Amino acid sequence: MFGFTRAVSAVALIALLSGCATVAERREAQRRDEAKVLVAKGDYKGAYQAISGDMAGFGPGAKQAAEIINGNPQFKSGLPGIISAEIRGATSPDHLSQIVTRLGYESFTSTLAPDALVALRKEADDAAADGNRDGRLKWLLTDPTEQFPSLKQPDQRQVIYERSIATLRKTPPPGSRPKSQPLVQAVFERAEMAGSGSREFKQLQAELPNLDLSTQDLKTTAAKLFPQYAAKETARREVVVKIAFDDRLIEEDAMPKLRQLSPNLTFVKEGPAAVTLSVKKLQWEERTALPKMETVSYRYTEVNMLAAVLLMPQNASYHYEYSTNGVELSYAFEVKATGKGVPSVDELVRDRAAREWHSCSNTRIQNVYGGLQRADFIANDHMQRLCGSVGSPPSADALRFEAIGKLVAAIGRIPAIAQASGN
Repeated sequence: MFGFTRAVSAVALIALLSGCATVAERREAQRRDEAKVLVAKGDYKGAYQAISGDMAGFGPGAKQAAEIINGNPQFKSGLPGIISAEIRGATSPDHLSQIVTRLGYESFTSTLAPDALVALRKEADDAAADGNRDGRLKWLLTDPTEQFPSLKQPDQRQVIYERSIATLRKTPPPGSRPKSQPLVQAVFERAEMAGSGSREFKQLQAELPNLDLSTQDLKTTAAKLFPQYAAKETARREVVVKIAFDDRLIEEDAMPKLRQLSPNLTFVKEGPAAVTLSVKKLQWEERTALPKMETVSYRYTEVNMLAAVLLMPQNASYHYEYSTNGVELSYAFEVKATGKGVPSVDELVRDRAAREWHSCSNTRIQNVYGGLQRADFIANDHMQRLCGSVGSPPSADALRFEAIGKLVAAIGRIPAIAQASGN
């Protein structure tokens, strides 16, 4: 009986895995079925929207989607107009770029005539230039402009460059796209390539005080072209903090995290400083809870029906050991900070951290005659809640990490330090 039930379980598992492997294919088939229904209704735009994503690929699904178009002359003849409307309605550079990229896939080249492909690429190129000029498509230096010859023209490139600089301002124009680290690099590289006597170089130089550049940007990217400005601005931002701990171990754990607060912060033990900071440990108590263990039992009728029928003798019971354990840390720190021209700080950082752990072991089935056999399945939802995610045994190191994190966060809130960190 036991061998039979294991065979049944193996077959069920294989069926489950094979079903998971075809989920994407089933979804593709559903989209194709939806497209066929829309084609029958004459809704060619809706049909194209249903399968256009699948056509942007190389697998059999892309070919089958293209066959839907090629199998309907009206759909095929109307496809250029549908894509043309999509080009005119593109809402972002990325959107327009995706449309042009799709035109290169075999599923599109097999459904569109060569002259239609040429016309659509020309229309997309014109849309890229028009959208850049009127601001509807906010192209930046980091966008894939190489797909559009029109954007290589000097006047178009200048618009993109100026927009990219404006995006980096502390107060960018309304509707600007989010700035990114690659954009900072792209702007400075463009000015460097143009040369120190160029219009681009002088525009960037004039905008420097208005740009939202991190200290890292100043030290690496900006310093290559404008070393004096970068050095002066970096010095203005940097805050020297003289810090003292009364516990060597706390210091060893906290200092790496403190240095990560901001590149504008420099921590020293001696010498002049804008902020003088002291950290005193007032409490540090670690406690480990006594482990507890109890036996959990389920009657035959309390086990999931399918598992009971297939994997347990009639009227047998299910048993396992449920163990719990835990650790707790109570801690307190006194944080004091003073400095010329900055408000003094005297804060008590006090809290309790705790971790609990549980495990399930010795799962077994006991028949009505007292015989035992191993159980390799979850009995019911109650057991799933108790044993589904047992985690790892608790460790005082995890609590220490949490306590140090709270201490560093409190130090980071000190006004002079928070300002240097940009908070």
